[in-house]
Amino acid sequence: PTHTFENLPPGRYAVVVIHDRNNSGQLDRNLLGMPEEPVGLSNYTSISISNPPTYRKALIDLKESGLLKVKLNPF
Repeated sequence: PTHTFENLPPGRYAVVVIHDRNNSGQLDRNLLGMPEEPVGLSNYTSISISNPPTYRKALIDLKESGLLKVKLNPF
């Protein structure tokens, strides 16, 4: 699936994609706080305890229109 954001002005953005499998409206997590549903962030190819997501690391610089692919990590 794809989603298009139109008319975004140049700037810094962080993108988070969550596949809410059970339509609960939130990201389900296990007892350790790790996602139990697929999640992806800009600038991340994998997410793990040794590579936790942060806003700063997920930031991208949008200078003009373009395509950004975000990989969902299967949890």
